[in-house]
Formats: sequence, structure tokens, C-alpha cells
Amino acid sequence: MTGRQRLEPLPAAAAHQPPARRRRTLTLDIPVWKSASASAKGEHLTGARVLEVLLLSYGSGHITLGPALAEETADHDKVGVSLADNAVARAETRRGQDHTASSLSELARRLLAGYTRGTITVTLTANGHA
Repeated sequence: MTGRQRLEPLPAAAAHQPPARRRRTLTLDIPVWKSASASAKGEHLTGARVLEVLLLSYGSGHITLGPALAEETADHDKVGVSLADNAVARAETRRGQDHTASSLSELARRLLAGYTRGTITVTLTANGHA
């Protein structure tokens, strides 16, 4: 026998892998989504990333919404948007507590509408870490 022994991989080695990013899909009005996506593109972002930031900010209490206005409740054709689960879950928890929107999709629509009107702004900064 040589001085070497074969070591089997540790089961915990998988714990060093980043967790899989779970996704959830929201149903949004096509006109609101297109408008928000165009605004996001002008800031070199995707519409989905902007919506994730808006939902995370709302879920953290950095954005407060008042009651919905009648013109904000129009019915349009819908589009499904896939988002990170952590953003959706936090916003869903807060929405359930403050009752500002009847559904998560309505909350997302209202946040995006505020973003496209400029009443809600998104500012992302890099922290210099890799």
C-alpha cells in the first residue's frame, strides 16, 4: 500500500454550490409590461429585473402604495413574466399584511405603472464585490 488513500467526496460538497434560483410567473397587462420594459431598456436593464427590484423594495417596506385609482384597474390582454421567487415571496407577504392590492399581479402592475410614470424610480449601484 502506498501512503495515499482515496478520499470519497463529502456529501456537504454540494452545499458549496449556489442554490438553484426558483422562478415564479406573474400575469401582467401587456401595455403596462411593454411600457415598463421599454423604460427599463433605456436604463440598460430588463423589465423582469426592474420588476424584481420593485417587488423586493416593496417587500422591504421601501415603497408604499395608496389605494388603486379607477383608471388603474382597466382589463387588458395579459403576458406571463417569470421572476425570482425571493422577490415575489417577500412582496406577497407584505401585500397580505397591508392589503394595498387584491393580487400579486395587481401589485406588480401598479409598481410598474408607477415606474413608467416616473413616480417610482429604480437606482442600482455596484458595490465593487465580485
